[in-house]
Amino acid sequence: MTDLLQRQAASPERSVFVSANAGTGKTKVLIERVLRLLLAGEVPETILCVTFTRAAAAEIQARLHRKLAEWAVAQQTELVSDIKGITDELPSQEMIEVARRLFAKVIDNDQGPRIETTHSFCQSLLSRFPIEAGLPPHFELITEAQKDTLLRSGFSSAFQEPAAEMKEALAHLIAISDHKSLFDHAKSFVAARKLSDAAIAMPLGFVPKFDGAMDDILSNAMGADARGADEAAIDTHFATRLARLPYRDLADAYPEKMRPILDWHLLSDADKAERIASLSGVFLTGKGEPRKGFVAQKLANERPELCDIFARLADCMIAYHKAQTAVATVRRSRALYVLGRHVAQYYERAKLRLAVLDYDDLIIKADKLLGASEAMAWVRWKLDFGIHHMLVDEAQDTNPAQWELLASLADEFFTHEADHDNPRTLFSVGDFKQSIYSFQGANPHIFIQKGSQFEAQATQSHHHFSDVKLAMSFRSSKAVLDMVNHVMSLEEVAGL
Repeated sequence: MTDLLQRQAASPERSVFVSANAGTGKTKVLIERVLRLLLAGEVPETILCVTFTRAAAAEIQARLHRKLAEWAVAQQTELVSDIKGITDELPSQEMIEVARRLFAKVIDNDQGPRIETTHSFCQSLLSRFPIEAGLPPHFELITEAQKDTLLRSGFSSAFQEPAAEMKEALAHLIAISDHKSLFDHAKSFVAARKLSDAAIAMPLGFVPKFDGAMDDILSNAMGADARGADEAAIDTHFATRLARLPYRDLADAYPEKMRPILDWHLLSDADKAERIASLSGVFLTGKGEPRKGFVAQKLANERPELCDIFARLADCMIAYHKAQTAVATVRRSRALYVLGRHVAQYYERAKLRLAVLDYDDLIIKADKLLGASEAMAWVRWKLDFGIHHMLVDEAQDTNPAQWELLASLADEFFTHEADHDNPRTLFSVGDFKQSIYSFQGANPHIFIQKGSQFEAQATQSHHHFSDVKLAMSFRSSKAVLDMVNHVMSLEEVAGL
């Protein structure tokens, strides 16, 4: 059954989406699919295999070349048996001759089969169409170390920025954080490309949105006249509100519990505002919730008004802390944003000046190049003749930006009615449970969603499509796999 499923997945006549456990022969199936395409006479340079790491790409290429080298010198009976094991059919004499010539054909062909990482494919695509992508014709790719150097220069330049907005932001951040944490934030901001690119594109960035949010928070907490207030104004406002609330009956009933607020009421208005935060522990728990049982149940039954007094005092303190937390969060976010935007702008200008791209640029600019605009029609037309079969390895570790790029290529396969004499195919293989690159944005749920999406596109355009699940592992026992599947299903239900 396993061999049958593997042969079905390797069949070059149809698009296939493979979900496979660890050790089920995913790489073997991918290589056999490439071999069957070559045996069927497919031109090597029309085959594109995209994998996640350079090590994986090198392994696939080495295994492919090793198999082709074996075919070139194998005894007739061995070659026939090997090809039959892959295709499940006795090869014709013509196919045998093709198999023997494939090694020389592939070794002499620098253009294919193309076995690349997503980033290397994008780099070659942009190098082929730099003008259409809006890039310098001889752009270079920077290393992570070079990227870090540019970001550090941008971060250092922020401390020399004369603008009042930057000075205010840094004064606020230095008081609550350290140099390393602030630099790490700036790097994270640049890495969030959709956010940083949008921030750079807008003349004023998102600063007006932060200021508007601050005004809304203050207005909700303190009234319409609170716009432009700061934390000290919030202290004063809520100290005044708290001082006006009735508390004497509750203090008479619980003089020791209420001692802090009794002492607080003896202070001047300025000192009340300065020390209002110290009253939190009287009415609220460490989680900011009203203390339960402040008024004993027996007394609460006899004098329910005491519960009402406590509730009003506690609600005032909750509102105070919400306002302070919201304002502090917005102010901190605004300051971090100002710093992050400055570093992102510096970094983009530096890359443009040096005519370099980073790894994120490769994906983003390649995806834009393959966009649906009329200006990109030329690029799509050229690629239309260049890629007939695309294979995606370790698909569970492909991040959303990379999926957008691959989906742009796959759309070309499914846009028109299928040509069953010269089929174009998409092959994707991965395992939801083996996704380990979430820190680089990988989302295994997208892997599953794309399978459904590609199947729907193939059905609509009358393309042959199969959804194959490889379950039998050659590296682990069924008990271990069942346990892993059970754990992963629990995590999926829990939303982890």
